[in-house]
Amino acid sequence: MTDHMVDHMSERSPIGSKEWWLDHIKSRNASSLQPLLKIDNQSADEPFLYIVKNQPGLYDPQESESDEKYLKDCFRGLNLFENRPIDLEESVKLGNDQKKIDMVAPGYDSSRWVVEFKIVEEKREAGESKMPINIERMGMSIGQVLLYSASYREKYPSQKWNIMPVICVWQLGTGADQVIRLCKRLGVTAMTLDVPEYVAHYTNVQGMKIYYLDDDNPRLFLSDNR
Repeated sequence: MTDHMVDHMSERSPIGSKEWWLDHIKSRNASSLQPLLKIDNQSADEPFLYIVKNQPGLYDPQESESDEKYLKDCFRGLNLFENRPIDLEESVKLGNDQKKIDMVAPGYDSSRWVVEFKIVEEKREAGESKMPINIERMGMSIGQVLLYSASYREKYPSQKWNIMPVICVWQLGTGADQVIRLCKRLGVTAMTLDVPEYVAHYTNVQGMKIYYLDDDNPRLFLSDNR
């Protein structure tokens, strides 16, 4: 893909919007001999893009869905971003403390996506598929990724990156609509990964919902247009 093509797509697709993600996925598929990802939405009216991996996923049924490292490994296994340039546990400064970002990944247009992973559902009882969100953990995740994104911007003041905050969790339970609306208002992209049981009908193919941002949503302090 040429620089001219990238610039053209970036100009017509506000970063983080539905069209931007379609362009990003198109770019990821073009980087491989066979498409890595496909869009599998049931309806065009859904407030998210549902993407699935074209090959079987790396889910291990023995793993625990309460393990944050497992969540991170499944995210990387989806190939939404290039694996090589991904930075794990990038250090940033908050006051006198050093904190670590879970993951920083590049978009097709050289944007930087700061990803915070969280286990935000309470333990499910037998037969329950949608427990309420643990709002304390969800709020912590949103606050962390906004702070870390701002600190990442301050760490590289000479770079003209668009820095975009992301929270990644398993499938959300009751209360998800309110959380997603709040994330969109704050410019935070929410992503949910399918747990192994949920994707059985896909023969263990990984799936993800990307709750893209609205075209007119402000990007707060995270843009290079400061």
